[in-house]
Amino acid sequence: MIQTFAVIAVSIFLEGLFFILIGAIISSFIEVFVADDIIKKLIPKNKFLALTIVSLLGLIFPICECGIVPVIQKLLKKGALLYICITLLFSSPIVNVVVIVSTYFAFSDNIQIVILRISGGFTISYIIGFIISVFIKKKNVFKQDLFILQDISCSCQNHSQKDDQCSSLGNSYNLKSVINKNNKMIINIKSVIQHSIDEFFDTGKYFIIGVLITSLIQSLIPRNQIINFGKSFAISKLFMIAFPYVLSVCSNTDAFIARSFLNQFSTSALLCFMIFGVMFDIKTTIMLKKIFKISFIFRLLIFVISLTLMYSFFVDFLEKIL
Repeated sequence: MIQTFAVIAVSIFLEGLFFILIGAIISSFIEVFVADDIIKKLIPKNKFLALTIVSLLGLIFPICECGIVPVIQKLLKKGALLYICITLLFSSPIVNVVVIVSTYFAFSDNIQIVILRISGGFTISYIIGFIISVFIKKKNVFKQDLFILQDISCSCQNHSQKDDQCSSLGNSYNLKSVINKNNKMIINIKSVIQHSIDEFFDTGKYFIIGVLITSLIQSLIPRNQIINFGKSFAISKLFMIAFPYVLSVCSNTDAFIARSFLNQFSTSALLCFMIFGVMFDIKTTIMLKKIFKISFIFRLLIFVISLTLMYSFFVDFLEKIL
């Protein structure tokens, strides 16, 4: 059991490590180079158009569920609307080029599975974003009021100017006030590197906790028991929602795991695995806990479970009439 635990933990850790780093780098570029007002200007005022654009952003910026959390955290700090960030959180791990390609090859060129998965990811994230825009107030969701002000550790450098200083919270440091135009780009690049390192380790500790919990549970569940759940129509869907939550596999590779259950589970059940599993899993929940209140995370969980089940039943209906 110990050997199994170690193998699973290392594989999940190595699988997600790269994407955590990518997410940290992207969030740091946002922090350093994107002004607060630009975020608001880029998002269309029309809610439906904004949700559509955000739901498709993964096609341009393919970030998996491991790397998207630090990105949305930084966007929220920059003043991005909550429903925009949540839509991006759920759509990016599914509606992106890497996932489309991996799903296509995993299911032996079966374009129908690809279309159903991408359509489900787009639809569910869009609907959740719309629900949040109408019913959820931003001030009631964050873990603490100072969330917007919490920034990665300040990395003060020795400057001759007397007005060089960190903020009173010991966090964000305004480099622009202490550098001249000739050195501005160099200092900004150094700032991106420092921000990336701090963000990587800050987010990484939550990721590691999730990996350890996931590995422990996986090492205790025999594969033959997993296959038995596929025999029941209703239970198979619920199991294929619970199983990926525990499994915590990256969205870029989960299609290959789903493919191994093709003969035991229905298409709709496999879609539950490939849609819900990358929107919510143990490691993502722990990472989100750093940002949001438990009550809000729980509501998001209920939204995703309900809509995933509804979509899977819709797929069953389509298969019967087509």
